[in-house]
Amino acid sequence: GSSQLSVKQTTYFLTAMFLLYVVKGSPLDLLSHIMFSAHMFQMALLYLVIPPLFIIAIPDWLLRTFINSRGVKALFQFFTRPLVALLLFNVLFSLYHIPLVFDFIKTGMWIHAGYTVLLFTTAVLMWFPLVNQLPEHESLTGVKKV
Repeated sequence: GSSQLSVKQTTYFLTAMFLLYVVKGSPLDLLSHIMFSAHMFQMALLYLVIPPLFIIAIPDWLLRTFINSRGVKALFQFFTRPLVALLLFNVLFSLYHIPLVFDFIKTGMWIHAGYTVLLFTTAVLMWFPLVNQLPEHESLTGVKKV
C-alpha cells in the first residue's frame, strides 16, 4: 500500500529537518542556554513549527501502519484526544519552566535530552488532531480546529 512521496511532503520533511538542525545542531542550541530570547526562539520552532511539518510530511500509508500496529493503537487514540494532548503538553512544558525543575534538567545532558524528546513527542501528539491527513483519525473539524 505504499506510494511515492509528493513534492510537497518532501519539501515539508526537508524543511522540518533543516529547522531541527538549526534548533538542536547549530550554535543556537548553545546560545539558548545563555540568552532568553534564543531559548524562546528555540522552543517556538521545536514545539510549534517542526511537529506539524513532520506530521504533514509522513505518507498516509506509513502513518496508518504505525498507528495500527499492536500496542500503539490504543495509546495513540488516547493520547491524541485533543484535550488530553493539549493538557499533557502544557503541563510538561509548564513544569519544565519552573526554575527548580529547569535547573535540575539542565544539569544532566541525558536528563535534558530525554525531557526534550518527551516534550517533542507530546507536541506531536498535540498537533496531530489539527493537521493529520487521515480521515479515520479526524477528531476535530471546521471551527473546532481554531
